[in-house]
Amino acid sequence: MNTPNTETTLVRKSGTYKVYQDEFNVTDVLAAQSWWQINAHLDIINRYKVKLFIELGTYIGGIVTHIIPNIILDETFHYLGYEINSSVVHPKIKKFALQNPRCQLVLDNMFSESNLEYIRKRIAETSGTVYVFCDGGDKPKELLTFSTFLRKGDIISVHDYTDDQTGEIRDTDLAKIGKDFEYLDEWWRKDVVWLPTFIKVK
Repeated sequence: MNTPNTETTLVRKSGTYKVYQDEFNVTDVLAAQSWWQINAHLDIINRYKVKLFIELGTYIGGIVTHIIPNIILDETFHYLGYEINSSVVHPKIKKFALQNPRCQLVLDNMFSESNLEYIRKRIAETSGTVYVFCDGGDKPKELLTFSTFLRKGDIISVHDYTDDQTGEIRDTDLAKIGKDFEYLDEWWRKDVVWLPTFIKVK
């Protein structure tokens, strides 16, 4: 796990006038992913100008700490995270979500009918690229379910893959994704970073 250990202040200025300031401290909010994987998420968000990032399985909330600049400074960027076990989410992440309307944390079962409908609606209404990250308790089901909600140009990835096929997601699961998808940067995302990623091409 990775631990950011700095206090950060974001400031937006217009000419000589400071028009925005936000301070946050992300000390002790762990990320249950490697730096390679975190940077892979940031690359997608920034390279494809993602407008809605959906994290299925927020866990402690480590990824959120790395996209705080996007959430705060980009008024068109939104985060939607699901975590069924509310006790594992760090209090600082819960507090941040309450204070920032573009950071929505849902402490509930992502597969309930109401949540499925809400996620489908949010994707359909987003103007711009949607990125879905599957990291909950049933990654094969998450990949196959939520990939069907996506539109051309949207992206989906899945955690806990290993090349020896001992992870929670395997090649046999990846092969079931629809034919409308292609691997995104297959060699390094899947085989080096172990973060299989697909983009919908039609």
